[in-house]
Amino acid sequence: MSNLTMLTVDSGYNLTASLDLPNSLRYLEWWGYPLESLPLNFCPENLVELHMPGSKVKKLWKEEQILVNLQVINLSYSEYLTEVPNLSGSLKIVKINVQGCGRLKYLPKMPGNIQYLNLACSGIKELPESVWSNENISYLNLRQCQDLKKLPSNRCKLKNLEKLDLESCYKFENFPEILEPMEHLKSLSLIRTAVTELPSSICKLKYLESLILTKCSRFSKFPEILKPMEHFGVSSFGRHSCRNASFVYWKSKWASKFKP
Repeated sequence: MSNLTMLTVDSGYNLTASLDLPNSLRYLEWWGYPLESLPLNFCPENLVELHMPGSKVKKLWKEEQILVNLQVINLSYSEYLTEVPNLSGSLKIVKINVQGCGRLKYLPKMPGNIQYLNLACSGIKELPESVWSNENISYLNLRQCQDLKKLPSNRCKLKNLEKLDLESCYKFENFPEILEPMEHLKSLSLIRTAVTELPSSICKLKYLESLILTKCSRFSKFPEILKPMEHFGVSSFGRHSCRNASFVYWKSKWASKFKP
């Protein structure tokens, strides 16, 4: 099988012998992969897509590898995963899915070509600055990252992001200042977070259409209205979820000033 380029295994197996994978592989899909890492003798330099959802992997490789052709990594619901490999030399990678990897606490520096990053239900504690300043990311899922406390304070350059979902990030307290417009962001969800206020620079999200603060029990302070948000149309604060009942006044004032 030295010339094999594609391998698909639809479920895990209890391997009783050592595993050999051909270095020619370009596409590897193995649901429930049963080992803690890929074989030491496997060289992944030809690998383009790696799909191992529900695997028992802790660390893909025990040594750093050359991943010059890798474009997709899917390790979703790999509950033992603790580390994502160094991707600094992976200039072709565009998609990473580690949803449901509860033991994964940190990410390495992400290359600037990433477009899709799914961290939902992972154990991530903080987001790398290289993600927050990435101009190519169009999909970023942070829902139910229950250990996430904050976002980076560096300048956000997620200009292609349309939706930012922080729902059920229970420890998330402070939404960062918006230092420049996020030109495509239309939806911001902070449901069940620990935010107490929003920065006045939220007005720089001038294309925002939906802002959701439902069940934010600690939320008590609304920002001053400084700049028009011409596209803002839907807001949900939850009358019984916010301590400060002035949300009704703020909401009506927001709408009357910002509606065209």
